Amino acid sequence: MRVGQGVAIVGAALLASGCVSATASLNATPTLIPTPVPVLGKLTFAHFPSTVSGVVALELCEGWAQLRGQYVTAVRKDTPYQRDIWFSGPAWSPLFGEAARLEGRLAYPRLTFAFDQATVPVFASIPDARDLDAACA
Repeated sequence: MRVGQGVAIVGAALLASGCVSATASLNATPTLIPTPVPVLGKLTFAHFPSTVSGVVALELCEGWAQLRGQYVTAVRKDTPYQRDIWFSGPAWSPLFGEAARLEGRLAYPRLTFAFDQATVPVFASIPDARDLDAACA
């Protein structure tokens, strides 16, 4: 047996035993750079782990990043009824699906709570948007 093979075998054994994790130091990679939005400023993403939940959380935050400029306009100008129709549209549908997948996950209660608060048409507000930004950061 060569030294390289021995290291690979020991590494595989440690991984299989649960002593180390293959994703321990890996983070999900964002696919976009958020643009600043007037009133809200710059959005930054946390380092989400490369787990199923971490990737879903990042996708939720990236979806939010794409809609936050429109959100500010909708909160300021639209009626709750108009916001309800907007939140029911195709742009928001994937985000609601991702938020539902995160419900009950111990790692993301702040993110799911902030998303739920920000997307209630009657109560949607700039402070709710800031809370969602903070949850993504």
